[in-house]
Amino acid sequence: TGRDILTISGSGAAGGLAAGLLAFCNASVKPGFEVISDITGLEGKILQNEIIITGEGRIDHQTLHGKVPAGVATLAKKHNRKTIAIAGTLGEKYELLYDSGFDVILSIINRPMALEEALKTAPSLLEQCGMQLAKILKL
Repeated sequence: TGRDILTISGSGAAGGLAAGLLAFCNASVKPGFEVISDITGLEGKILQNEIIITGEGRIDHQTLHGKVPAGVATLAKKHNRKTIAIAGTLGEKYELLYDSGFDVILSIINRPMALEEALKTAPSLLEQCGMQLAKILKL
């Protein structure tokens, strides 16, 4: 097609579909977070609040590489908002996120437990974590 797609981010090893669309349909590639953020008006919603709560199943150093909580924290920091992240579990080097806009990072796990138990009791663990967070914010 004459279009050099090798230098376009997102068209690499895991981007087979993107590479085809770029080459044959004159498509463009945008980060998923950017698209969803625009569609939902996330930035406007962040501006309406002082504290932003986000989360995912596992927060670790990889969260900084294009995952939703990192995008949320970046937008919140841009507008001087505080960001709290809640995760099912905290993984390797999660502390790195504090330098990237996260103010508080919490795990819903309140004691040692197997993954199967954590998944089974996730609703009550989330509720308990939410109650603890509400008490902290009330301070």
